Amino acid sequence: MALWFRRLLPRKGRGSSRPVNDPDAAPPKQTSPNSSVTELTHHSQHVQDGRKSRRTREEIADLNAKYASRIGMPNSSQYQLMVAGDPYRVLNCPQLMGGKVEARRFCAKYNLDDQVLEDQSDMPLDDVFKELRKAREAMLRSIIGRVGQGPVIEPPFHFSYGCNIVLGDKFYANVNLRIMDSALVVIGNNVLIGPNVTIVTDLHNKDLETRRNVYSSPVVIEDDCWIAANSVILPGVTIGKGSVIGAGSVVARDISPGSVAMGTPARAQGHRPGLY
Repeated sequence: MALWFRRLLPRKGRGSSRPVNDPDAAPPKQTSPNSSVTELTHHSQHVQDGRKSRRTREEIADLNAKYASRIGMPNSSQYQLMVAGDPYRVLNCPQLMGGKVEARRFCAKYNLDDQVLEDQSDMPLDDVFKELRKAREAMLRSIIGRVGQGPVIEPPFHFSYGCNIVLGDKFYANVNLRIMDSALVVIGNNVLIGPNVTIVTDLHNKDLETRRNVYSSPVVIEDDCWIAANSVILPGVTIGKGSVIGAGSVVARDISPGSVAMGTPARAQGHRPGLY
């Protein structure tokens, strides 16, 4: 028994069987006090996919300036802190509290056919389908920050505020899209999103003393991307033009243009031939 147990113990003077310079070795964990719970320590196969998910203040300011023309933005200091990536408190801001309630009421109506199109008893079902899409597009334009041509978001759909969402042309999202838009969420042209996709912008620190502080970091999904079912897009991420995100992926770092990425965390498994 003693001999068998001794074999389980590491031999003196020997380290791991993995070479020290092995490029596949797991990197050391980040210990920065500013790192968030969403920042994973995994290194992607591509350098462009390895940027941490938290954006710099300069990057956030540039995005806010680029998409400054949006409807429904509250005029409050807490809102400005929120979209700038600084710690903020919803309970300190009547406009943010009211914005959340307004968003919930909007989603409750948007998600029920009878609320969107009240008189449909004498209409053929195919006409009901078309009229519902028209009515829902008009509803989106009343609360979403900026909307391109021909958006389709199938119900149910949920978001935090709406004013921080930018949608490009010909955007399609299947059922159960959730966008937590405390920061900007910019979605380009011809983007397809599958069922049960969540886009998150809120962050917390790992440190227990400051964990209750909340701040946010924008998400950008560039033109011609396809986000497959049950994927989660974490704060600060940019998904490059023409990329495909496999079903069930957790995207914690940038994905370079034209990539096919999947997994938890998502890593580029290849690139689409002839693109970007």
